[in-house]
Amino acid sequence: MDILDRVSLQDQIAEVRREIAMRRKVYIRQVYFGKMTEAEAETHSLNMAAVLRTLEALCDQKREGAASGVESLATPPV
Repeated sequence: MDILDRVSLQDQIAEVRREIAMRRKVYIRQVYFGKMTEAEAETHSLNMAAVLRTLEALCDQKREGAASGVESLATPPV
């Protein structure tokens, strides 16, 4: 088992949420100082929001599979 396999989906989701919050603050400063355009900041923010949505959907899929007794294809074998 790879060490990265030990990082739960819930931990990954929490980390992405923290990253999104941090980037929000950073991007405001980057745009203010001319190091990034508003369009770039928006694109990066949308990309991270998509990552979060994907992880949340995967987590929901895994939870639903566990509730029904069917293992998801996205779940790696242990």
